[in-house]
Amino acid sequence: MAALTRAQILVLRALVTGDPTINGQIGVADQPILDYFNANTTFQVWRPTTPVSEIQDAIIWANFTPANPGAGAGQDFANWALACQGKQFNLQNLLQAGAGFGGGISTNRANIRAGLQDACTQIPSGTNGNLKSGGWTAIQLIIQRPATKAEQALATGTGTTVAPGDLGWDGKITGNDLYFILGRDGN
Repeated sequence: MAALTRAQILVLRALVTGDPTINGQIGVADQPILDYFNANTTFQVWRPTTPVSEIQDAIIWANFTPANPGAGAGQDFANWALACQGKQFNLQNLLQAGAGFGGGISTNRANIRAGLQDACTQIPSGTNGNLKSGGWTAIQLIIQRPATKAEQALATGTGTTVAPGDLGWDGKITGNDLYFILGRDGN
């Protein structure tokens, strides 16, 4: 978790002082304010890191194996099999790299998500090369989570399950953070 910047502190200060449901707690009790900032919202964000095991559980592994070819498929079947194999290799590289870095994949990075999506969609493994899914729809839901109120205030994007937002800051507000947010440092 990165420390809050001065600009982020000011955004959170404006959030808490501008919300009549909580600003009455300023100077009275800190815990309700911490609870306010750390409560989950319905705003969805990409998880900074997703465990490899969770992604593995969502993959439809059987759809990476080409179906038996029909009569006369010949070169077409070879092409489908190679395409399936290429998607397997890409997925394998992403998962192995994640496993090597503490067991998680940096799913907050757009390029990593694009790689997962490409590897797990439009797999030509059905009969006559019909396209199948490798589980991208389930993976997309696994690699996101609800933001806290503080995270939402500092995030960008739509914040839906279809288009999650990007975190500008990740973590829970602590008592030390609150000291600065409430201006107790004189700033």
